[in-house]
Amino acid sequence: MTDWPKSLALASSRFTLDCAHRVVNDRDPLLPSDLKAARSEDQLLREEEGILFEYNVRTELVAIHNVVDLGLIVDYQERSEATLRAIKRGDVIIVGAALPSADGRSGAPDILVRGPAKNGGANSYFPVDIKNHKPLEGSSKATKQIVSSLKEFSKHQASEIEIGPGKPDSDDSLILSHYWRLLESLGYMPEGEPFGAIIGSDKKLVWRSLVEPLRDYDTQFAVRLAALMALIDQKPPHTRPIWNSSWCEKCHWQDHCKEKLLAEQHVSLIKGVSYTRAVALDSVKPAPIRTWADLANTSAADLKIKGWPKPQLEIDHARARLSGTNIPFTPRESGDFSVPRADVEIDFDMESIGKSEANGRLDCVYLWGTLTSIRSKEVRQVLGNPKEGFHGFSIFEKNETESEALASFWAWAQDWIAKSKEHNFSLKFYCFSGTAELTAMKDVSKRSIGKGGVPSIEEIDGFKKSEFWLDIRDHVKKFIWSTENQQLKTVGKIAGAKWEEGANGQLSIVWFDTWTRSTDVAERESLKNRLLEYNTNDVEATLILRNWINDSLESVPPRIVSIESLDGHVF
Repeated sequence: MTDWPKSLALASSRFTLDCAHRVVNDRDPLLPSDLKAARSEDQLLREEEGILFEYNVRTELVAIHNVVDLGLIVDYQERSEATLRAIKRGDVIIVGAALPSADGRSGAPDILVRGPAKNGGANSYFPVDIKNHKPLEGSSKATKQIVSSLKEFSKHQASEIEIGPGKPDSDDSLILSHYWRLLESLGYMPEGEPFGAIIGSDKKLVWRSLVEPLRDYDTQFAVRLAALMALIDQKPPHTRPIWNSSWCEKCHWQDHCKEKLLAEQHVSLIKGVSYTRAVALDSVKPAPIRTWADLANTSAADLKIKGWPKPQLEIDHARARLSGTNIPFTPRESGDFSVPRADVEIDFDMESIGKSEANGRLDCVYLWGTLTSIRSKEVRQVLGNPKEGFHGFSIFEKNETESEALASFWAWAQDWIAKSKEHNFSLKFYCFSGTAELTAMKDVSKRSIGKGGVPSIEEIDGFKKSEFWLDIRDHVKKFIWSTENQQLKTVGKIAGAKWEEGANGQLSIVWFDTWTRSTDVAERESLKNRLLEYNTNDVEATLILRNWINDSLESVPPRIVSIESLDGHVF
């Protein structure tokens, strides 16, 4: 490995997780720190919950094994010296470890678990880290994982069991690889196949081989080190911003990079052009494709990239982006793109918050918001002018639990369905990206077995498959939009929908979390009203959006026209 420059900040455990451009920006002395975006309230909440969860797990380990938590030592030097003493003693488990730096790396693995003695008799240790999330990622078929408990924690005490679908989280494996390389530099890694473990939200140690992750780690480490050497030596930069939502939306340089990308109209901001595709476009022949115009002026027949057989859609998105209008276009295929309507229309949207082991908060779907619109005078008269407008079935009002909230919403919805059948009028329940609502219903149902009024999984599936359920997003995504994404707040605002400035789903989580913990009556009332208003704006948006789409298709001349109208245009 190239010697680590003394002038640079050391590589921490997230060094290979962060994009290479962030790594360079973080160490570029010419970039003012005030260009960094401040962390949002929901980011701070997640960080606080992560710290608390880690502390709680360490506290449990201390109680179970009668050891000291070195993480309570404030001074890092003292903490690392205490860790080295514990290693030399051969402590079976070291809680709150901290290691001295070596070969450009620094790191403090949450736990060190003693491994087999080395050939010379020296002690060795496996790295273990605590993460406030599930240890597996993805949805691949469940396979047996190597798992041990907080009580019987060592690798040789582990057994192979299924803990759910997916594979060990790749980012976690990179962090463990960092600690492995650091232990290796210090001479404390076990001999034989490299292993590490993650204590996830289920409080079990999930072990994984680090053979493959170490290869990836070493490659990514070398890429970032080379980029930093170019920065120091004032050579042409090795990195440049390319939008990758999984990285960029969590990065403090996101505003700085986004401004640059928008200024150059970088192709990675086009919907459907992933980070991988943007990198591939940069090396196509005869000339790289880097901007919206480059892509818009390309023929799909001439663009040959492995794993991207039909680039016409992304080319059309680039053309829409440069069209000068925020009104979407219909795609190349013909068809009816209007949103189906009904005599009675009910927009619905749920609000939820995830479980936090750290502060004892349970999973909770706390609100089912509805907006009822009766479009038929005859139906209104037959039903005796029933209440229209917004109504929320929530734990804020008569319902004390998520089970009661769902049961109330379900009974109300089924009553509407029964009336539509009795009086022979059409009825639709509209949602946006209804997978979230479907999953929430099923989750509450599973958590509410035996509680009256809560629908079964089969009943929920029946509702989803019925003529009454309509997901507006299925219609929205048929269009070619000039926007980066097709989220409700993005396309809804084009149609005229409005939300409180800065309001979003992440911030609503902060509001509800604060509501659950606050003892101030006025604050709780204010937060409740804020959440209800936010949900109201969401269900109003789906109504506004379908009205706008259909009006734009039916206007004379139509405002929404085919993307083919841009064919032959040079951008």
